[in-house]
Parts: sequence; C-alpha cells; structure tokens
Amino acid sequence: MDKYYIKECFFQFSRQRGDALKKIKYKVYILQNNKVVKEIADFTDERGQTQKISVDSSSQLRILVEGYKTPFLNKKEWMPPLLSKGENIITIDDKKLSENLKFPTEQQYNVKKELAKKHVAQIKTYSLNILKSTSKISNKEIKSIDFPKSKIPIKIDKNLIKNSLRDPWLEGAEKALKDLGESYNDYKKKCTIKLTLKQSILYFKSYSVYQFIDGQGKPISYLKYQIFEKNNKEPILNNMPKSVEKNGLTGVAFTYKENQVKYKIGSSDIFGDFFSPVVCVDDKQIQQIKIGVSMGGTAPDPNKTLGLGKAQKLPIIVNPHTDELLILPQEVILDKIMDSTSL
Repeated sequence: MDKYYIKECFFQFSRQRGDALKKIKYKVYILQNNKVVKEIADFTDERGQTQKISVDSSSQLRILVEGYKTPFLNKKEWMPPLLSKGENIITIDDKKLSENLKFPTEQQYNVKKELAKKHVAQIKTYSLNILKSTSKISNKEIKSIDFPKSKIPIKIDKNLIKNSLRDPWLEGAEKALKDLGESYNDYKKKCTIKLTLKQSILYFKSYSVYQFIDGQGKPISYLKYQIFEKNNKEPILNNMPKSVEKNGLTGVAFTYKENQVKYKIGSSDIFGDFFSPVVCVDDKQIQQIKIGVSMGGTAPDPNKTLGLGKAQKLPIIVNPHTDELLILPQEVILDKIMDSTSL
C-alpha cells in the first residue's frame, strides 16, 4: 500500500504569566512556494488553542489576531500579535512530506483500480476453468458457486473446490482490490500517516497604560506620575515624576505583574488601585483614573456677625476612597473655629 504523510500543528495563545487566552479571533495563512493556498479563521478554545492545522508538503504558517496595534487606537484590526516569546510565522519542513510526490494521482488511482478488478475476474475465470476440466460438474452447478464464500454443493469434489477457492493468487488479488477502498479520497485516508504533532506557544506581551480624567470624563493633563509594580519600591516607568500627556495619558509600562500609578495632588502623594496588565487582544486597553473635584457651598447667615479677618486660602481635603477633592466652604471653617474657641 502507498503511504501519504501529513504534519499536524497548532498554536497556543498565552499571557506572559501563563494564563490561556480564550475566545481570541485569529487567522492562519498556509503558504506554499510563497503563495497562500489556504486560509483558516476561527476562535481559540477554552485552553487558548487554535484548531489543528494539517499540511501535506513543506509550508509556512502565518498567524494574525484581531487586536490593537497600539493601546491608543480605538478600533481592532488584523495584525501580527505583539509577543514577548514565540514566533507568529513558523516553517513546516519534514523530509517525509516530500515522499508524497510519489503518491498516485486520482487518475492513476482509477487506472490501478480497473486493473485490479480485471485481475480478480481473470483469476476467478481461470479457477472455474480448472474446476470444469478436472471434475464432472455441470455448468449449472458451477454457476451456483458464489466465490469466495459459496457453500460447496454435495456433488462436487470438496477438496478440489476448497483448494481452488483458497488459491493464494485469488486471495492476493482480492485483497489488493479491497485495499484500494471505495474511492480515491477513501484510499488516501487509509494511506495517511500522521507525523509528530507540532505545537507553537505564543506568549503575548503584557503592558499597562493609564489615563487621568475628571468627574465629567475630560482628560486631566496637569498631573505628574510614576508607575510601580506590586511589591516593588522602584518605579518601572519614570524614575522621577513626569507630566502626563495633554490627553491625560501615561506612557506604556511593559510588565506582566499587577501595577499601580502614583501621582501628586498638591503636596500629597496618591497611589491608585492595582490593575492587571493587558495584551493587544484585550478589549479594554487603558485604565482610567477618575479624579473628581467637588465644591461645597452654603447660603450666608445674616445673624452671624463674627469677623473672619483677612481672606485665607481654603484647605483642600482628598477623599482617599474616591480620590475626590473637597474644598471646604467658609461656614464649615467658621463652625470649626467656634467649636475650638468654646473649649
């Protein structure tokens, strides 16, 4: 029987820390002689794996994902994945695959099958002629024999027919015909030998970006910041505090660990919450830090005549839970002063 070799492979999508990237939209292009011969589009499974990709000759596989080329874009597009480890282009080149050139074409297969059928028929005819010439059997009795599984009529020499039906030439010819299968595709499938499975693991590069906004969602651009990894006292972005961009955005901090942004309001250092980094296929690319500014106010009380003296700068209080700035009104300050003088 002929042999037909195929090589199977698949890609594994992972974050830098090893978590599987599930339900990621991807495309794989199979190239042979620098031409695309097949395109596969699908989603990764629960293990972050693509479907198995089979090739029957030397090929190059190129994989694209639907993601963001930079975290500052608003729309996903097809792109080579941004990787920390692994290659989105792999070459399949196995010596066994070159042997497939010897495998018969469909036309050659059809010719081979017709010859096998004729061979079986000729051997059967030859066996029947021997039976007819060496035994006293009528033509009617001979035709009643269904080769090779017929019941032997009582009037016929059992040993003679038994030996004829077990003719190794006939058995070999029938086996050769059976091995050819029902069709060319069936025969090709029976002849297929799968070579060792090839796995390519792609580790997607992780990063974090922050944006400062006010209570109405407008960018804040007057802050200075640094970015720190969890359990790391040294900043991973900006050794010294640096101003954000005009749109309130920080730079890109490449890290696979949870991280937080540190920024200043007045003379106060404020640390934001910890966030996990993202990769190019994640839907949310930028973590927003909301800083609200609230003004408290009251109506003047005409019955209060206590002079407050010269105008003073009002204190600003930062709510540590919401990062909201509270500017206290004069009446609240007055009440605090009166409370302190009554002691």
